[in-house]
Amino acid sequence: MFLDFRWYHGRISRHESEQLLCSLPPGSFLVRDSDLFTGDLTLCVVGPPAEPALGSIKMGPTASVGINIDQVPPTNVQHYHIVCKQRFAASPSRDQRSSSTVMYYSLDEFDWFSTLTDLIQYYSVPDSGLVAPLKYPVPDIQRQRLTHLRENGWIISRKELLLEDQIGRGEFGEVLRATYRDSQVAVKMYKKTACKLAITYEAALMTNLSHPNLVAFIGLVYEPEDEAIYLVTEYVAQGNLLTYLHSRTRDEVSERHKLQFGLDACRGLAFLEERSIVHRDIAARNILLSGQSPHMIAKVADFGMARDLAHNIPLPVGIRSPTSAPPSFPNRDMLNADSNPSPREHSSSDADLISNFHNLGLHDNAAIPIKWTAPEAVRKRIFTNKTDVWSFGVLLWEIYSYGRIPYPRMMANQALRQIMAGYRMKAPEGCPVEIYRLMRRTWNIDPNDRPTFATLLKELTGHLKNLTEKESSQCVPSVSRAEVIDHSFPYMPQLRHTNDEDPWSAKQDCQRSPSEKRQSGDCYEQIEEPRGSTIPRIGFGHHSSLAASVHLMSRSFTSENSEADVQIRRTSPAIADGSKSVTTCLPKIDRIKLL
Repeated sequence: MFLDFRWYHGRISRHESEQLLCSLPPGSFLVRDSDLFTGDLTLCVVGPPAEPALGSIKMGPTASVGINIDQVPPTNVQHYHIVCKQRFAASPSRDQRSSSTVMYYSLDEFDWFSTLTDLIQYYSVPDSGLVAPLKYPVPDIQRQRLTHLRENGWIISRKELLLEDQIGRGEFGEVLRATYRDSQVAVKMYKKTACKLAITYEAALMTNLSHPNLVAFIGLVYEPEDEAIYLVTEYVAQGNLLTYLHSRTRDEVSERHKLQFGLDACRGLAFLEERSIVHRDIAARNILLSGQSPHMIAKVADFGMARDLAHNIPLPVGIRSPTSAPPSFPNRDMLNADSNPSPREHSSSDADLISNFHNLGLHDNAAIPIKWTAPEAVRKRIFTNKTDVWSFGVLLWEIYSYGRIPYPRMMANQALRQIMAGYRMKAPEGCPVEIYRLMRRTWNIDPNDRPTFATLLKELTGHLKNLTEKESSQCVPSVSRAEVIDHSFPYMPQLRHTNDEDPWSAKQDCQRSPSEKRQSGDCYEQIEEPRGSTIPRIGFGHHSSLAASVHLMSRSFTSENSEADVQIRRTSPAIADGSKSVTTCLPKIDRIKLL
């Protein structure tokens, strides 16, 4: 009935209407269905801002009033009840005794109007009795957005989904695994109290995001009459990064794994940066892992708090064929290839339908994860791509600390105060110096001093290349040490290098002087193991001399003399202090008979 009016928003709640009108100038208005009076309407108008909160008041000759600018009141939105009544109107012809009903509208039940347009025009002049004259109609962006989603093939029927088991839960609702057209998908089911405007905004935003390191959007189920509002995305089997780090030992998560996770997330965020999109909730819990180890791919997920800075108003909806499958990136080689993503494409017809107003502003009341968010965003609600850079530094700290909570043993408000005082988290144990330096640059208090994601991507790619070269240079054949088992010996002295990482170094160490070993920081320790203890390990340098001794013993056993008197002396390399040598004496063998 009222769909021809762009400022008519239909069935939206009081809270949703205030979100729409948030931060708009006085005189902005919309009309919605009444929550309290069935069949009636509600006129929502933005009035002048309320007076700021008063602080300290000083009396006397130097009287002054302190105003607390941090306590800015919310937008002043007033809601007026539009009474709708049907009245019988006589037919213009006296010969006809028929009559028809006409709908009339009024705010005070004194002045009645036959159309809503007449009512709006009457109250558009000053001093008409409202908090502000009606100047700026706020169009129903929600209806326009749903129309575009439906026209471009993003609306899915609930009957096409086969819901399965639950795989996650949060404040928004729950996440279920489901089957859609013979493919596994993830279904985000929202609570009844969820803001429908925010859901469709997230869906419209994700239609423009196609990248191997971003979770792919499949479609939206929007059937509010049946309480079915689902966001459908690709199914990522390995779960989120935080759970992965908690469920694996430190030996299982290698240096390459950690660097690769950070690099994958940086690729996805660099893609968002090119399109002036801020994520606002970057954390390990919102990074999902696909594929199998050791070739897993990290993907940025959960765009519920994301905003498009290039289009403060609803962004254009991407085009998708109803029969098209979700994007597939099965190979990590596709990620490591140097490919430049194409810029976003949007039609001029979509842009023509966009209003000049911000329907879901950056100053909304979304809960902010303080420990992951840049201080200017927490204190002033200023969000840019540089605030995401700060959060990415915290994400790297999570990865290299194996999933620890940032700012350990601190409450969120304590962490914010410490940050403003200059405190920064220490490097996690075992974190490479160059990675920690990168973290510290992302935590510069001035956003202009923080690097861009494009810069971070180049640096992390360079670190991965250096790590690959280092691993390749260390791939040399290894020589196992011979193990000697002879319990007839009371003890066997063992020479073991305290930093023995290369089995080939044992032979070279024998040729170095004691002074050279002290300068290089190497030292040896003499370990005497009693009989029956751990089997001694003999280095490669002593293997040859031991083999010669055994060969000499075997020759003596086969000699004509039945009683062999064998004594083998072997002098080991000089120990670190160079003062003396270690001599191993094999016991005398008496009356050995050959069978």
